[in-house]
Formats: sequence, structure tokens, C-alpha cells
Amino acid sequence: MPIRSIKPKRRAGMGLLSLLLAAALLLCGCRQSGSTAAQDAAAGYRIFYLNQDETAVTAKTYVPYTHFASEDTGSTDTENLSEESTAEDTSSMETEDYISDMLRQLANSDEVQYGAPLKGITVLSRNLVSGNLTLNLSEDYAKLDSIKQILVRAAIVLTLCQLDDVSTVTLLLEGQPVEDADGKEIGAESADDFISSSGSEIQNYQRERLHLYFANETGDKLVDTYRNVVYNSNISTERVVVEQVIKGPNSDVVYPTVNPDTKVIGVTTRDRVCYVNLDETFLTDPYNVTSQVAVYSIVNALTQLPTVNQVQFSINGETNISFMENQKFTSVYTFNGDVVASTESTPSQN
Repeated sequence: MPIRSIKPKRRAGMGLLSLLLAAALLLCGCRQSGSTAAQDAAAGYRIFYLNQDETAVTAKTYVPYTHFASEDTGSTDTENLSEESTAEDTSSMETEDYISDMLRQLANSDEVQYGAPLKGITVLSRNLVSGNLTLNLSEDYAKLDSIKQILVRAAIVLTLCQLDDVSTVTLLLEGQPVEDADGKEIGAESADDFISSSGSEIQNYQRERLHLYFANETGDKLVDTYRNVVYNSNISTERVVVEQVIKGPNSDVVYPTVNPDTKVIGVTTRDRVCYVNLDETFLTDPYNVTSQVAVYSIVNALTQLPTVNQVQFSINGETNISFMENQKFTSVYTFNGDVVASTESTPSQN
């Protein structure tokens, strides 16, 4: 069964974006030192800060520094950094260099509109193994209120997971696992765990543990999994569920069910019926799964929510559609346990 490829972390067209950013900096009267190569290397990255009110995460273009020590694991002192220390060439920077530099910038900000998420918090140690970066923080993190803790984690994860070698970030508190407000261990988090309706600013976080259903290896059964997500409360939980199923699994234990290019036109719930409007891409399934597996991967996940008993599909607003010839979208769907494989344990999709 084919597995969806991982999208690259560097976006195409960064050369043009670099020129636009350089022009913007010049227009603002800011001095931009460093070669074009340095700006091209950094153009795909951003540093995520807290906004002035500390109610949201906002991004700023990343400009690396050269004056840092790769072996430094905890210091975030940037008193001696100046305009002249802006990187002239980032070609020799390794992943550990970027991590050191990004952590420094996360701990310091001279601009009032950008609050440093790690200000007053010491990174006691760090360890990067197999794509997971573990950061051991000082107890100062625990002194933050629960909302700010989430925003700080979001800023850290969104910043560091831009690096090709960093897929997830795990935070420790004085060597112990960080827990959420409910006392549950948070564990490794990726950029996809922080879902926003705006792209540049994330606020009013809500954390949910979602039941999601993905395919087994043969594509004829669903496997019940769960995934912890943190998302903007302006987005409905029902829409988050649909988008997470479309995005596919985070591991190779289970397999995708829906074309990942499917666009969600709308998701609304009335009288416990969830109306899911998708574009026509949904009808083109690139995976070797049955029609029931594809359809019920969404239906079963949605009906795990207390707000949903039934699901009505439409394609571009039309319900008179057949999927794989035997699934009629004129019908209303309910949970189907027969298509779910029995498993000894439920895989985690953290």
C-alpha cells in the first residue's frame, strides 16, 4: 500500500521571498547585513514569539547570528549580539547551530510587539535523537499560567520543527515530563499539533484528544487510534477531525484513507448531524482501501464526538454523488463498528 510522502519543510520560491524581505527591510530603514546566500538560507524560517498581550503566537522572519557556541546547551545570553554579528554566511551552519541560535532568539526580543517565549526560562539541556528534540526546562516554566504554557510550547515547537532534522519536540521540566492542565503527560509535539485558522497568529487554544480511524495494512479495515491536538477554538472540533483524517497518520503503524489533497469546503453541525462538504478530490482515492474504509474513517471519527450522531457528505455542495460506485452520499451515515478491526491496544497518534 502506498504511503503518503512527507511534504518538504522548505517551500519553493524562497529566492523571490528573500528579495521581497530584503526590500521591505530597506524600506523600513533597517540595516540588513550579510550576503544574499545568508538571507536565502534563512528565508524559509521564522521565529515564533508571543504577541504584545501574550494572548497569541505571532511570527517574525528569522535572521541568524554567527556568534554562538554549538556546544552551549543552556545559555540564552545575547547581550553581546549586535547588528554586526548578523550571519554573513549560513552555509556552514549545522542543525545544532540553528537550534542554539533559535533558542537564543526565543529567549530575547528587543521589540515590544514580539514577546520572547523563553524569557526567564533556562534550557538546562537538550538532546536530538531520531528527529525528536528533547528540551529540559527550568522550573520557571511551571510558574506560567496554563494558557501561556500552551503558547510558549507552540512558539518553541513551531520554530524548531521548521528544521529538517527536527520532527517533534518534547519538553521536560527539571528532568520530568511536562503535563497539561489536566495532569496528563504531553509528550512529543509536532507543528501539526498546533492548528490555527490564521496561519500567522494562533490564539484561544483548546486541547483535545481525538479518536481517529485509519486503514490497516490491507486497506479493508479501520484501526481506532487517538491523537492529541491543540487548536484555535475559533475552529470547530468537527472540522479539526475531518482535517486530521485527511492529513493522514503520523506513523507507519496505520495507513491513510483519504486523498491528502482533498479540500474541506465546509463542516457544520445541526441537530447532531454533521454536514461535511468536500471538493471533488475526495472522489479520487490514491490508496488501496475499500470505499467503506475511506468513508467511515471520517464518519466513525466524527461520531465519537458528543455533538455528532450522523454524517451527511456532499461534494461541492451536491449530495447526489456516488463514491466508488457503492457509497451513496444521499444517505446519512452513522457509526459502523463492523469495519473496525479488533486490536489489543489503541495506537497513539501523538
